[in-house]
Amino acid sequence: MDPLTRLAVWSAAAAILCAALLWLMRATGFMMHVLDRPNARSMHSRPIPRVGGLPLLFAGWGLATLAAPDGPALALAFSLPLACLMLIGGLDDRIGLAALPRMLAQFACAAPLAASWSMRLVEHASPAPAFALAGLLSVLAILAVAWAINLYNFMDGSDALAGLMTVIGFGAMALAVPSEAIGLTAACIAGAAAGFLVHNRPPARVFLGDLGSTALGFLAAALAFEGMVAGHWPFWFPGIVFMPFWLDATLTLLRRALAGKRLSEAHRDHAYQRLALAGAGHAGTAIAYGLLMLADAAAALSLLRHAAAFPIYEIAGIIMVHLLAYVVIQAFPTPRAD
Repeated sequence: MDPLTRLAVWSAAAAILCAALLWLMRATGFMMHVLDRPNARSMHSRPIPRVGGLPLLFAGWGLATLAAPDGPALALAFSLPLACLMLIGGLDDRIGLAALPRMLAQFACAAPLAASWSMRLVEHASPAPAFALAGLLSVLAILAVAWAINLYNFMDGSDALAGLMTVIGFGAMALAVPSEAIGLTAACIAGAAAGFLVHNRPPARVFLGDLGSTALGFLAAALAFEGMVAGHWPFWFPGIVFMPFWLDATLTLLRRALAGKRLSEAHRDHAYQRLALAGAGHAGTAIAYGLLMLADAAAALSLLRHAAAFPIYEIAGIIMVHLLAYVVIQAFPTPRAD
């Protein structure tokens, strides 16, 4: 079986399994009482179950252990932190947890992988500089993974948005290295997200919840870093692929910080929220972001295969397009939150 066919088969299996599990959960009422209740940040007006992350991860990560037994899904360095984050996210969904212990747990989950990546990157350097460089790289990697965990959570607020980013983002990583175990693992997660979208498309009947969004943020960063360290892609590749998520979240929080607003306060300042409130609605926002995500993924894959080692002008152009779109959307007049 050629690599692309194998990707398609396993991703389709993950999609069918996830969609079926979610249908079963909805039909039986299993855990459907775990609700995302509207607040000042919410883009919906009625409580919606936030249990979609459980079947998505069960289908995606579970099938990845069968499809790629030599890949990340059976490595304790990936699966143990993932299980811990799912547990913490599930508790947060169910009873609510304070921000500080959640953040400390996220740093702890990121630390072992970050240390491993750093030591592999500097293994050929002389001992003294290597130790200092590995320490610096570890800190940066921990911060990056923790940020990815949280930004996925920030963006799980509009119908289909997080599901689309997972399908397209992980799908791009799979297509970048279709013959590698990491590519097959990413394909299974992308496929499971497609099954989740069956229930999360507008009007959404279920959301990821903290269990799903934080775990997917971790996997996005973990697979991105693993691919970089293994030499499958340069650092800018996952940066372009996931740019619609990280740029929106980062710029929004920076703007709020500069305005003296509390970063932990619920709000509707993200570009996707303002676009929906300005009249695009959930469906229009999903279409706009989906097209942007597809364009980014196509550009990243094209640059990976045909561009120079560091295509600085192309990357700068992509960033400028995103910045321009962000500024335009932020200028839209929107109704006040209730």
